[in-house]
Amino acid sequence: MGPVVRRFPGHFGQVARPAHRSLSSTPAPRITLTVLFGGQAKRVPFMIDSGADFTILQYHDIASMFRLEGRDISFGRGPDMISVSGIGHASARCRIQQLGLRLRDSAGTPLTITQSVAIAEPPPTSSTQGSLWKLPSLLGRDLLSRFDFNLSYDPPAVSLTLND
Repeated sequence: MGPVVRRFPGHFGQVARPAHRSLSSTPAPRITLTVLFGGQAKRVPFMIDSGADFTILQYHDIASMFRLEGRDISFGRGPDMISVSGIGHASARCRIQQLGLRLRDSAGTPLTITQSVAIAEPPPTSSTQGSLWKLPSLLGRDLLSRFDFNLSYDPPAVSLTLND
């Protein structure tokens, strides 16, 4: 009997309106993970971004988890703060936090990976980015390096296959 292949299905997100009428837009590959912190678990959709060095979790996706644990995130100075550029049109400050990330394979069997991720500071509501324009959480190469990434637009298919 050959090795067991664990495939984790993803999906395509909605097609965003192009920035200009002469540009076309294609749907972004996504995968939904369960983020684990303390006694809390929350399903979060991640855009799969092979250009991102590391996984970035948008604060708006997980703020309620930290509040329920009574440990809301501070974005003040500290050794676990970094500045990240290339997100949208500006840079963002991020707090590094160890979290559990759970995926479910096509058979429904969970795989939990514990690792440090960057949690992006929310933009001020008065900024030009504003609260209406929300960036997605990004699944970066730090986590993708554990998998083969399979992407097809025709026929449409998105999946991660565990490297064993």
